[in-house]
Amino acid sequence: MARRPRLTPEDQLADQVVGYMLSTRQGRRVLLVIVIVALLGLGGYWLWQNYIRPRHPVGPTVRLATWNLRQFSEGRKHVDLSRIASIIRDNRFDLVAIQEVKKDGELVDRLVGELGTPWKAARFSDTSGNYERFAFIFNADHVQEVGTPHFIATTDAVIFDRTPYQDTFRAGNFEFTLIEVHLSYTNVDRRRQEAETLARFAKRLEQTGNERDVIVCGDFNEEPPHLNLHCFTDEGWESLNHDPTNLGGTEVFDTFVIDPLATKEWSGSAGSVHFDEQLYGNDDKRAEDEVSDHRPAYADFVTNLPKP
Repeated sequence: MARRPRLTPEDQLADQVVGYMLSTRQGRRVLLVIVIVALLGLGGYWLWQNYIRPRHPVGPTVRLATWNLRQFSEGRKHVDLSRIASIIRDNRFDLVAIQEVKKDGELVDRLVGELGTPWKAARFSDTSGNYERFAFIFNADHVQEVGTPHFIATTDAVIFDRTPYQDTFRAGNFEFTLIEVHLSYTNVDRRRQEAETLARFAKRLEQTGNERDVIVCGDFNEEPPHLNLHCFTDEGWESLNHDPTNLGGTEVFDTFVIDPLATKEWSGSAGSVHFDEQLYGNDDKRAEDEVSDHRPAYADFVTNLPKP
């Protein structure tokens, strides 16, 4: 028969204490209190880790917005530039990626004029599918353009009806590359292929480019049952806006997508501006005529994190 290991004085004392607790009513109560306190401590730690602990950085922020301004050109009869400018100002947008710019972009120039100094426009894209252009406008007091805007450079770009457009900006310590998109709406197969190609390109740019903070934004035309953002989320990327951006309040067409492991500056704040409800009392026809059939989506990023 194997001999029982000889207990140390500390083990003997522990055995005596436990034996005493289990053998008396008072001891059992003390032991129960210890167990309850331990469980409460473990439960509190779990709540802190999963729900309470801040998961996003805190500090000064820059607010990026994306907005499909519906056939944005001089040809729109009732467009209200002062109303669009007030929405941008009142919601503290610092940069706006604009889709569906038409003709030569004259209306973007007029919008920048309506916003006034220090607002600027980056160079518009050439026309792409549906004779549309992309544009970036920004408040130069808060954002600096540090790149050269261009269509994304990949042999796979032929799949896009409207080739995505990219530029690089800086706000404080936060330098980021924005890729602006407008995926196909009518052709669901093409939209799926565009989303797949876009996800591959963004990931490759993040891994091989000089700038790891790659943000994809724009009109993804994401609607059930043909959902395609999983092309990003399956790879660990995250869609930031979950607030509907159509005037009916049913679809999240517009959003920002980031890799949270690379872009740690997101503050946790994102959403859309319900101007159709706030300014037009749900008169969707007038809201669409004067502004757009899309709400702008936005996301806030902290600008004072140390540079890597």
